[in-house]
Amino acid sequence: MDEIRNQNLQQESESVQQAEIWKARIMEATRILEKYKQGKKNLETRLIENEEYWKLNHWAQFEAKTMSKNDPRPTSAWLFNSINNKHADAMDNYPEPNVLPREESDKSTASKLSDIIPVVLENNEFEATYSDAWWDKLKGGTAAYGVFWNKTLLNGLGDVDVKVLDLLNIFWEPGIQDIQKSRNLFIVELMDQDVLMEQYPQYKGEKNGNFQISEYHYDDTVDTTDKVAVVDWYYKRAGCSTM
Repeated sequence: MDEIRNQNLQQESESVQQAEIWKARIMEATRILEKYKQGKKNLETRLIENEEYWKLNHWAQFEAKTMSKNDPRPTSAWLFNSINNKHADAMDNYPEPNVLPREESDKSTASKLSDIIPVVLENNEFEATYSDAWWDKLKGGTAAYGVFWNKTLLNGLGDVDVKVLDLLNIFWEPGIQDIQKSRNLFIVELMDQDVLMEQYPQYKGEKNGNFQISEYHYDDTVDTTDKVAVVDWYYKRAGCSTM
């Protein structure tokens, strides 16, 4: 009995130590996330302004900077039309995957991937995803795809899931041009608090963080009172990577 009791005490001690380690890591991740958000502030402002230009609300952007009340405000949909035409060109040239071998021994693998990848993209309705990405490219200058494993697809068997990521909701190391090279990558998503508590009942009653995501100027009133920011943290360590 004493031996069993000692084993239980040791397991409880290890669990407490592990919890403290994770708490410290989460606090460090929160600090890094805030740092990345500050470094991305100018980009977020530009993305929001670009969206307003796209909606022909451009004069409101000028008024706060250089315009006076008496300046003329002619209306034109040239930007709207230009972006629509460019988007149509992009969809007319929708690409198909072409997997080529790097060397002789890769031919078999390249042939298999040439058959598999179109099916994965078709299952993901990738043409619609590609279309959404091009709207982001034309309005904001770039787009980001996320490739995930979704265990709920195919009746629970799981499959590859390809999504367009809103640039306002992802955070990477300032100064990095290739997101894949960032030491940390954060993807933030707003979720309904009650739905989240159903998935993670062990955290019911825990205090919510105060991290705020920048938002576009919506035409509708979007209430985020009962929503919680959920952060996916991808990071690299020496000799390994979770990205």
